[in-house]
Amino acid sequence: MRFPALSSRLSALVLCVVLAAGCGLTLPEVIVVPSPPSHLPPPTPPTPVEPEAPRVWSLVVAAEPGARIWAYERDPATPASDVQAPADGPMGGTVTVTLPEAGYTVCASLAGYYDHCAGVHLTAERDGTRLDLALEAIPAPPPVPAPPAPRPEPPMTPAPTPVRPLDPPPGGRLHLPAMRSVVEAVARERQDLLARSCQEHGGTWEFLDLVVDRLRASDLRWGYNWKRGVVGDPSLDVVAYHYGPGPSEGSPEVYIIDIIAGHCGPSPSAAWIDQTEITRQAGAIGRWTSRGRW
Repeated sequence: MRFPALSSRLSALVLCVVLAAGCGLTLPEVIVVPSPPSHLPPPTPPTPVEPEAPRVWSLVVAAEPGARIWAYERDPATPASDVQAPADGPMGGTVTVTLPEAGYTVCASLAGYYDHCAGVHLTAERDGTRLDLALEAIPAPPPVPAPPAPRPEPPMTPAPTPVRPLDPPPGGRLHLPAMRSVVEAVARERQDLLARSCQEHGGTWEFLDLVVDRLRASDLRWGYNWKRGVVGDPSLDVVAYHYGPGPSEGSPEVYIIDIIAGHCGPSPSAAWIDQTEITRQAGAIGRWTSRGRW
């Protein structure tokens, strides 16, 4: 099939393009972009940056042959470095200890000679620095002698148990115990109490009470005396010993012993004066009392 009209128009358009003039047409600008050559290599990936190696310290530690050199940061039981100086090395030789950058304590020890530590703060310099850490030999302290074994304590003598001697047979009486030494001992120990024993002039019963307590520590028949047997009127410088049978309280069967010479005078002193017979000859009696103390 033929299309005469279309063919003539196409011919005119081609002619205008070729001649580029006289047709009243403006042709657009054509930009040619070249294709990349197919033979170029792919782009190189970036080179990874290696992390900086941690800085280290090298310490030169003076050490005698066979010494142990070690360093720790916090716990001595977990050293960061632990080396041994050569046993056949020279005297005053050195051992290099390599540590990370931090604060450390460096120690040196040689049994029987020294055991010494020195703190080292590894923060002022850079890696590769060598520090001389002189650890002077410190004589080990002499061994502490074991304390002597404690001497066995002698067995304590038990205090005598107070007793009350058995009653005498009917019509009999117990002998008067000789106890002057007890009175004199109390007077030596407590002169202050003896000096203020005058109850009538503001004194106290302390001396008489102490003597009676010492006497009763071995014999419960000791006590006080009602003066001339009058209940309620105690003798102020006398002790009584119940020599008869039966209960002691209120018994007139007593020895009456004056134990303070010069009582209420300027210089009272210990005494042991049996007033029993003198009292009987005067027509008076004594009477045993506890004075309400037991």
